[in-house]
Amino acid sequence: MTDYIGKEGVVLFLTEHKGSWFTVKDIAKLAKKGRSSTDCVMKKLRNDGEVKYKKEGYRKIFLYSV
Repeated sequence: MTDYIGKEGVVLFLTEHKGSWFTVKDIAKLAKKGRSSTDCVMKKLRNDGEVKYKKEGYRKIFLYSV
């Protein structure tokens, strides 16, 4: 099993859990992938506008959904 998760994998994962909000840590854990690679992919998806996101509280933690 590889630690890398691609854009398609993240979008598929979020589509399967539509309506739920996840942190990068949650996505990496549930998809059984590495946190740093998941974080990189989420940043790309966020910048491309392919996922919904919102900040959680005062910290720099984003929540993601589709």
